[in-house]
Amino acid sequence: MYASHIDQFIYKCCGESLNDSCNKYVNDVNIGDVVLAYRNNKQGKSNINFTAEVFQYVLSQEEAVIISLDFCGFFDNITYKELKDNIKTVLNKDEIPIDLYHVFKSTTQYSYVTKAKTDEFLLQKYGKEKLKKIKGNHQLKKISQILSLGSLKRSFCTKIKNSMGYHRVLE
Repeated sequence: MYASHIDQFIYKCCGESLNDSCNKYVNDVNIGDVVLAYRNNKQGKSNINFTAEVFQYVLSQEEAVIISLDFCGFFDNITYKELKDNIKTVLNKDEIPIDLYHVFKSTTQYSYVTKAKTDEFLLQKYGKEKLKKIKGNHQLKKISQILSLGSLKRSFCTKIKNSMGYHRVLE
């Protein structure tokens, strides 16, 4: 999934703002030295640096237990409600500001079309011989009109319900 240049700018600004709020929150609740992932206030340090610090600490202890966890499927299974509640907590607000809420919605309710489904649609629309001619003349940019895209989505997209809400996906 790719965003337009303007959308990328909006997502980047909102992401940085959320990250700043997250940095403040983890420091306020005294877990700033524990939570390291997705932080933008650890300039000049990477996961390699943090790993080295952990090993130095462990090696300096008389006894230590190391637990390694991999939270498989965490982001696939978090509900929108949990995510929204956590955003409100990090922002210290009763409601998510409307501009940020619109960005949240745009990143959680999306649609996409696979190349295989696009090829199938084009084959049905133009037939094998005409499509071969169009591809040979590099005229495919002409099919990216709004009506064609809308027709493609109506033809192949269905709504499904997952644990977080509705997403438009291809069958």
